[in-house]
Amino acid sequence: MNALKTTRTIRMFATMCVMMSVGQVAMAGEAFSNATATGNRFGPGTAAAKAGYTGNGQGYARTDTRTGQVNFASGVAIGVDNRGLCFSASNAVAGRFGPAIASNLNICIGRDGSVASSGGLSTAQGGLSRTVSAGGFARNGLGNAVAGSTVGGRTTFGGRVTGQTWSNSMPPNFRGR
Repeated sequence: MNALKTTRTIRMFATMCVMMSVGQVAMAGEAFSNATATGNRFGPGTAAAKAGYTGNGQGYARTDTRTGQVNFASGVAIGVDNRGLCFSASNAVAGRFGPAIASNLNICIGRDGSVASSGGLSTAQGGLSRTVSAGGFARNGLGNAVAGSTVGGRTTFGGRVTGQTWSNSMPPNFRGR
């Protein structure tokens, strides 16, 4: 009986150790945001935003949307934990007339010295309605810091959408001179 209790105790201890190490991987800090705005010549437009921070540190997230003659959406998130700092911001604006524009910026600075950044810009021109969106994330994990961005757009009955994203990263062992 004692051997059975000892084996059970060892298994429970091993399971707890594995669960605690998996928790550290899952608790990597990540800031994310996205924003979308639509402008319509003959009716109301829309605006939507989302932002958040997940991780084991302190974070702050805020969204703001406004609709009317000009539709505006903004999402901002920032967080700091034991792995570093992550920041993400997205904005979108669209009026009844003129182009619609959306942009995104993400920056992550790891405690180990790794740095990642990304961003994007989307524009929609012409057509009866124009929709643009931009979003992205910045994340610190067990490896280097990573960041990514997405942009998009749509027009109805003609028009043109252009989008561009970029991304940069610097590993922790990089020593600039």
